Amino acid sequence: MRIKNQLRLSIVIFAVILIAVAGSITLTEAQTTRLNGQQTLAQDVANRAGNLAVISNEYFLNKQESQITDWQIQLSNITNDMSQLRTDSPAETVLISNVQTDVTNTVAIFNSSIAYVQSVQNQTGTVLPLIQTDSNRLAIAIQALGFDAQQLSQNIHKQIDQVNFENLVLIAASLGLFGAYFIVNYFVTYRRTLRSISDLQEGIGVVGSGNLDYSLKASDNDEIGEISKSVNMMASNLKTVTASKLDLEKEIEERKKAEDALAKKQDELQTIIDSSPVWIYYKDCDNRFLRVNTSLAEVLGVPKEELENRSLFELYPKEEAEAYWDEDKQVIMSGKSKLGMIEPMHSSKGLRWVQTDKIPYRDSQGKIIGVIGFSEDITDRKQAEEKLEDYSKNLEKLVEERTKQLKDAERLAAIGATAGMVGHDIRNPLQAITGDIYLARSELDNLPDGEEKKAILESLIETEKNIDYINKIVQDLQDYARPLNPQSEKANLEEVFEKILTKNGLPDNVKANVKLDDDVKVIGADSYYINRIMYNLVTNAIQAMPNGGRLTIQAFKEHKDTVITIKDTGIGIPKEAQAKIFTVMFTTKAKGQGFGLPVVKRMTESLGGTVSFESEEGKGTTFTIRFPPTKGAKR
Repeated sequence: MRIKNQLRLSIVIFAVILIAVAGSITLTEAQTTRLNGQQTLAQDVANRAGNLAVISNEYFLNKQESQITDWQIQLSNITNDMSQLRTDSPAETVLISNVQTDVTNTVAIFNSSIAYVQSVQNQTGTVLPLIQTDSNRLAIAIQALGFDAQQLSQNIHKQIDQVNFENLVLIAASLGLFGAYFIVNYFVTYRRTLRSISDLQEGIGVVGSGNLDYSLKASDNDEIGEISKSVNMMASNLKTVTASKLDLEKEIEERKKAEDALAKKQDELQTIIDSSPVWIYYKDCDNRFLRVNTSLAEVLGVPKEELENRSLFELYPKEEAEAYWDEDKQVIMSGKSKLGMIEPMHSSKGLRWVQTDKIPYRDSQGKIIGVIGFSEDITDRKQAEEKLEDYSKNLEKLVEERTKQLKDAERLAAIGATAGMVGHDIRNPLQAITGDIYLARSELDNLPDGEEKKAILESLIETEKNIDYINKIVQDLQDYARPLNPQSEKANLEEVFEKILTKNGLPDNVKANVKLDDDVKVIGADSYYINRIMYNLVTNAIQAMPNGGRLTIQAFKEHKDTVITIKDTGIGIPKEAQAKIFTVMFTTKAKGQGFGLPVVKRMTESLGGTVSFESEEGKGTTFTIRFPPTKGAKR
């Protein structure tokens, strides 16, 4: 193959591989983005299923119309999420169908329960114990809905991992193939071309000395092969010249033509040598340049004509020139080539790195009369290798960091999956216990007042508090582990704090003071997130005042920011614990799982806000939530 065609082929192959890699990355990014969106929708359905369970339980206890409205809002959100789910996987299609069926069953049971509760209340004013059956049926239906949605989210996550892995394998294979092609092409083509030029130079010298029986190798079908064939043809023609005068004159004439042709071919060869990006030179045994090509003259910054017959010591400092000359002398004295030497060289372009091949320069009798050198500027490659080496060193650190992040992500995913399953498994019996307590309290109302009735009622109240505490642990665990996707809606702070303080039932020795400015009573934020944030902070404040105290809640505008403060006069946070209070599973309380404040931090930041605190042991703690005027939810 011709040299210029080999270069074109290498460029085409590189372009094809580059396009393939870019296309693969683009396609994978699009697929991953779509699948991430689908996984988020599926996870939201699973989370909202848990909310349905809480709302339905509160409805069976309190039978308030607002709870029916909350139920319908959560159901509408689930329906909206389901309408956006798209998948081509048969297994995921089945799961989507199962979730839709679970939604239908849940709605039917809840509507039936509502109708039953309302009809009985209208008739008797009380709810018969048979409502426990509907409560249990609804809990099972909601549990099935959450489980199927969680399974769908996990299937989509596995599909994302598979797409990323296949794309990585494709890119690595493409780059590996190109690297192998480049290395093979370098050793096969470049080395062969150098050897061909050396053989051509040596053969021309032999033919030029009068040895017309000498034949140059012309096996390669390229530019050098064509020159070799022309020289062989010229020698064959000269061989037919006769010894007669007439023939001698003719021979002289033919020789002249041959010499002209040879000169022309030599000019062509010189043109090829000059056009080569490789630096080529001939030196004699006295370290003088006999011939150089244009590329070398340009890099040395000296005209080609001025370089000829000049010594290397005239161009370089003594120590550097001696180093080069020592290598040349080794080739001249040993008669053996030295290939692939990598060394620095000072030039008009500054310090350059070159890869040099040096071979003996012989005359027509085979006597060594100097050295021929071929040097290639590999500065860019050298710099790339150094950068690659630096990158390899940094890559180890990067791999360690990514491995740690992956382990953290896997641990978080495991916590999330466990939270989903444990949450459903715990809340189902808790709902049954809550229903039984409700029925027990209903039966207790019919008993005459007395110490025994009072003791039983106190036990039931403590049991309900413990159930609420278990629900809070499960909810904090799920809120911390699940991906956050806050909704764009309005949150009524006045209703949020009223509901929290009413539900918690403040201890007699704790006094609460709530002051909300009119312009911040309603803020633009996800109401569920706001409720969870404030519930956790208020609960912590109450628990920090076991001996009583004052709870102060304020909301106001400050420099266009919305600021909410929750202040207690409790025991305060020890200094050594203050740096860790937002760390998962770290707590200063005798009981607790250490998820409450991390959940507050994650949810606040997902709404675009910040959370901070000030605390002094023995005097109390103040938590400050700050939302800027424009809040962007973080994914």
